[in-house]
Amino acid sequence: MLLSHGISVMAQLSHPLLLKDGKTWNYECTHYSMDDQGKLHVEKVPYKEWIEGDTVINDKTYYRMHSSDLGFPVMTESFWREDDGRVYAYRQKTDTEMLMYDFNVKAGDIIGINGSNHLEIRKVDTLLVRGIKRARINVAGFAYWVEGIGAPGLLAEPLGHEVSDGNVSQLLSCYEDGVCVFTSDDFNAPSIGDYRPLLQDGKEWHYRLEVRDEENPSIHITKNCREMVAGDTIVGGLHYFKHYRDSGDGELRSSDALWREEGRKVFVRWIRNAEEELMYDFGVKVGDKFPEDDYLQVSCIDTVLVNGQYFRRMNLGRAVWVEGVGSNWSLSYPFGQQTTDGKKRTLTACKENGVTIFTEEDFNAPSIGDYRPLLQDGKEWRYHYYNDFTGKDYYTSLTVAGDTIIDDKRYKQIVDLATGTVNCALREDCKKVYVNYPGHSGEALLYDFGLGLGDTFQFEDSQSATVVSVDTVMVDDRAFRALDVRIGNESWPNWWVEGVGSEFFLTTNYFAVGNYYQLSSCLVNGETIFTLQDFQTALGIHEQPYKYGRETPSAIYNLHGHRLTGKPTKGVYIEDGRKMVGK
Repeated sequence: MLLSHGISVMAQLSHPLLLKDGKTWNYECTHYSMDDQGKLHVEKVPYKEWIEGDTVINDKTYYRMHSSDLGFPVMTESFWREDDGRVYAYRQKTDTEMLMYDFNVKAGDIIGINGSNHLEIRKVDTLLVRGIKRARINVAGFAYWVEGIGAPGLLAEPLGHEVSDGNVSQLLSCYEDGVCVFTSDDFNAPSIGDYRPLLQDGKEWHYRLEVRDEENPSIHITKNCREMVAGDTIVGGLHYFKHYRDSGDGELRSSDALWREEGRKVFVRWIRNAEEELMYDFGVKVGDKFPEDDYLQVSCIDTVLVNGQYFRRMNLGRAVWVEGVGSNWSLSYPFGQQTTDGKKRTLTACKENGVTIFTEEDFNAPSIGDYRPLLQDGKEWRYHYYNDFTGKDYYTSLTVAGDTIIDDKRYKQIVDLATGTVNCALREDCKKVYVNYPGHSGEALLYDFGLGLGDTFQFEDSQSATVVSVDTVMVDDRAFRALDVRIGNESWPNWWVEGVGSEFFLTTNYFAVGNYYQLSSCLVNGETIFTLQDFQTALGIHEQPYKYGRETPSAIYNLHGHRLTGKPTKGVYIEDGRKMVGK
């Protein structure tokens, strides 16, 4: 293969690649035709484009793009290449190439594409789809491109998917390495910079209400309550959502409030006095007071990442607001705890379409600039392991492949690429990573990357560990926070690396005897971000001496702790307090 290492290093670093060997685009092609009686006939057939192999034309290397109507055995071939965000197609009739996409453009640029000139770029924004950021480009107001995907129609139709022969094609899905990375619905995904509205039909806010017992004020009674907006009405020419409240008895009842949202501001209209009140203003800036004559002041605005979704967060001192969620107290109490009625309210969950999108803990989530998440769709971990019982070497890979809901919580599916089966489900919350295995009841805490030096961690088998070292390492200009989490008096390091996991298997957070997995590499969007060598050199895995060894430094052990008479020719062993691999 001529392109086994990619076309352009700069392209890999700057843009998600559109062209990649094995990549597949699946379409629905609609054929329109008229019969002799003037009757319109419509036929829908599946259509497919895929990349397989490459060739050299005029000293330039092109991918071979194959396409086929899946109802017929006929297959056509075209030739494409990509260079630093620009994508070209070779024209055999003229022995020239045509610029088909340019992902380097900015809003306001005038470009020429596929023979059409003077096209204005109207807007460029960013999507987050399955954990991958992609630029979305509005071309002349009628065409859309997405980085690494192409257009909503055929790849060769960057300016629209209607063609002159009566065919219309629509992209259904795009796959890389057998994993779906984009669907037709994703073209309309909200920009990560777009406003996330607070009000949505059927949205629910669950909160915990603590009240004092009337007879004994020292006793607090806790109730689980909720609010919901559902249905609409028009008052004074304005559209409002109807508001409902469950005060803890499980019954939703209509309240005397109507809610509406306009221009990042949220208003409530009280039916009892026909007055409207401003409840939230998500357009505030740091330093603003809200209300203007009150003492609540915006001290900080940042962004948090929760279950793969971005949320803008505003700290007003006594209260915290989150776009699309509301206050950390409850929807109807944006300014914090109401002390006048002796009640304390705490938002526990916000739900859209019955799915929890935000919880009480998420209000304290780290800013996205502070933490490197472990889970991202398409991320891949490649492993080698030596089984010291069978004496054989094995290789395997895991990847993150979409979401799943378990017990009302959103998890990422971890799929074994060799078998295509789901290995487990993981979710990430406030720097903690939880695992849920198929057929098992409940979840277990797998990693806690929020630990500090001296903090303890309880493993699933009840063994206790301590963070003995915290470090930050640089790999290819990327900073990775690392924790050395050791059980008891273990002498060799047990590093966890933010965004990577452990040196061992993804779901093995400390060394296990028997099957010895070892990470070969961790990849994001096909690019290697961390390797076994990075564990060994940056973190000194093989340079850490025993602190608690009972034998002399020259002793050699297998991974069961049994002393050996000589060095094994294969597998992992311990020598001079270091893990070594037999060759």
